[in-house]
Amino acid sequence: MYFNQFSSFSQQEDMSVQLEALDILGDLLSRFGGYLVMSCNNTLFMELIDFLLTELNKNASTSTTRTYIQCVGAIREEDDELREYCLQAFESFVRRCPKEISPFVQEIVKICLRYICHDPNYNYDEDEDENSMETEDDEDEEEDEDEYSDDDDMSWKVRRAAAKCLDAIIGTRHEMLMEFYKHVSPALIARFKEREENVKADIFHAYITLLRQTRPTLTGDADSMDHDGGDKNSSSNMKIDTLAFLNCVLTHHNPTVFHPHVKVLVPPIVNSVGDPFYKITSEALLVTQQLVKVVRPLDIKVTFDYNPYVRDLYTCTLSRLKAADIDQEVKERAISCMGQIIRNLGDSLSAELTECLPIFLERLKNEITRLTAVKALTMIAGSPLKIDLRTILDEGIPVLASFLRKNQRALKLSTLSCLDVLVRNYGSALTSSMIHEMMKEMPPLINENDLHVSQLTLNLLTSISKIHKSCMATIPNDILPQILILIQSPLLQGGALVALLEFFQALVSIGLPKLGFRDLLQMLITPVYSPLPSHGSAFAVHRQAFHSIAKCVAALTVKCPGEGGNVVNQFVSDVRNAKSSDSIKLFSLLALGEIGKHIDLSSHGEIQVVILESFSSQNEEVKAAASYALELNPLGTSEKNLSIISCESTSKQGVDNLKPYVQTVW
Repeated sequence: MYFNQFSSFSQQEDMSVQLEALDILGDLLSRFGGYLVMSCNNTLFMELIDFLLTELNKNASTSTTRTYIQCVGAIREEDDELREYCLQAFESFVRRCPKEISPFVQEIVKICLRYICHDPNYNYDEDEDENSMETEDDEDEEEDEDEYSDDDDMSWKVRRAAAKCLDAIIGTRHEMLMEFYKHVSPALIARFKEREENVKADIFHAYITLLRQTRPTLTGDADSMDHDGGDKNSSSNMKIDTLAFLNCVLTHHNPTVFHPHVKVLVPPIVNSVGDPFYKITSEALLVTQQLVKVVRPLDIKVTFDYNPYVRDLYTCTLSRLKAADIDQEVKERAISCMGQIIRNLGDSLSAELTECLPIFLERLKNEITRLTAVKALTMIAGSPLKIDLRTILDEGIPVLASFLRKNQRALKLSTLSCLDVLVRNYGSALTSSMIHEMMKEMPPLINENDLHVSQLTLNLLTSISKIHKSCMATIPNDILPQILILIQSPLLQGGALVALLEFFQALVSIGLPKLGFRDLLQMLITPVYSPLPSHGSAFAVHRQAFHSIAKCVAALTVKCPGEGGNVVNQFVSDVRNAKSSDSIKLFSLLALGEIGKHIDLSSHGEIQVVILESFSSQNEEVKAAASYALELNPLGTSEKNLSIISCESTSKQGVDNLKPYVQTVW
């Protein structure tokens, strides 16, 4: 109805009436155009557009034409807003309704690829001619400034919504990966020229998402790698995004594919490390650390000549490592980056180590940087290049040992790992006094409160026992009592239990006085055979402790097979002994099972009878231990025999019936 009225106004000869009607129409469209676009039918909408275009073609006067253009612009602005809302809806559907949206994903991708290029008010091809046309267009621009401004251009929101929608599709549709690389990847790369920073950042993010979905072979040329942090005209955000992009690419691809492009990559990355903006420096150090692993990977054999780049990478990182008045994140990343450089390129920097390693020692003594320095030192000590660290060991080991008493769990864990690597790889360079510095801090670390700390401590003790055997003579005083308490913990399992078994095997192999097989065996079984006054429990120790002690006994027996026969006979006798407590019988059966898991006990004929007799016990835990022992010992039996054992072993009569067939079943 309103548009019919406006049509009649256009027939008026009075120009002021026409202008007033057009102003009202423009105001209506400006305020409520969105509702019009979304609610009016196609016929009405086309009627409005045809009317405006017809009047524009008449070009009756400048003021009238300007008003018509404003009306069209208002409708068009709402049109872009509608596109943005639709693309945002697509993104929401893709993320929240993946199953229901599946039939439409292909079409949505096509729409996104179309509108990611939607920039009707900008001609990218004319960028190069811009300067030559400035003089000619000066007068026209003065007139156009009142009519149109980039501030009125809302198309960038459409492009951004399209990029985000593509990001969502790429991140959730792994099965379309090949199609993404065929159609979406070229389109995203083509839009790296995007003029709006916000849109460009979302395009980069979408491409990073694509790279994270796979580990393909990079086939681009050197030019494609040349748009990075070296461009002085790039904004800080663009540099940071580009460095993050490079880090992602370097991390998720085979190092060899980058070797043809290293010459192009190194200079701008080195320049970025020296950037005055700390965020750029921090990101560049992260990229440098990854680049070092690319130019000389230690896990694969390559023929690439990395030597021309060693000096530049080392020098730029050293300048940041030395600086004291820099951001904390930059400090930490400079330490990590230099640690990676020495680990991978240290054999080419022998002369420079005398300058660099003392800086690591200083950072080790600094409370703020010590954790990062410990991790970097662990990285260097574990290098297959066998970097010479002797210059800092005398002063560094006591500092590291002191960290074991700090109330900072992450520092303890990292320090234990570092000391373990140092003992294993530099054991000959460590003196007895250095080892004692470590060992005197260990007793408080071995307990059930933190099994991970206990595990790493036991690993370190095992390494020491293999390199510095004489230093282990002191452990019965402080360390071994803590270990024997830990064995009885109901929480002991997993990695900590494995570390404990390896420790006992290493300890019994040394052959030190009072630490032989019989000595250690007696220490282990004392809580079972000579328990402390009961606290209301039917058994000497916790159920889990029986299993832990049995595993330790088996580990010692495997390491000293000559003692195996006597130990097995002792446990068989203990199970048969009517005076043995249920705790002793339970433990002996578990121990026989654990030993039989590693050693063939078929020659000990009595074992079969003893285990079967144990099924007649009144104690359910003893029965369970007998079943466990039967399971772990090697059997040459059929399903039928196992079924008989299962059925008959629940009564004494069943045991008597089974005895004649024991040898055959076994």
